[in-house]
Amino acid sequence: MVAPDHVKTPVDLRNSYRNKITSGIDGRSKMKHHVKISVLTSLYRCEQFLEGYFKYLSEINGTDKMEVLLLHNDPQECEMEIIKHRLPAMPFIRHITIPGRESLYRTWNRGISMSEGEYITVWNVDDVRFPNSILQQAEALDRNPE
Repeated sequence: MVAPDHVKTPVDLRNSYRNKITSGIDGRSKMKHHVKISVLTSLYRCEQFLEGYFKYLSEINGTDKMEVLLLHNDPQECEMEIIKHRLPAMPFIRHITIPGRESLYRTWNRGISMSEGEYITVWNVDDVRFPNSILQQAEALDRNPE
């Protein structure tokens, strides 16, 4: 099925926004491995969920095949401290700070444009994931390319 001209597909969004990243945003990729899966996590006023999120993230299998984009709207000092403490142990994370607050869909579109993976998935900061869940999603897509 072909999308109508006025509808942007994830690939269209990635291509059209890739070069529109403003200088106020950090987190450009320093990854040296092939990225199979890009995980988008939008953050806004999330302090109460961050420790749990990082706990489950540390248990995820296949991080050598993925990147996690933390898309952080209007970051607070307390949130930045938690993230700064966790980043050194998780080199697959790209922390992108977004001054002010933008809509969830604009943030996801930003993440799509910055992603380097073959597949893109969303993991909300207050969600729980089983250790193999992201790899199983990618494997299911690999088995069913249509």
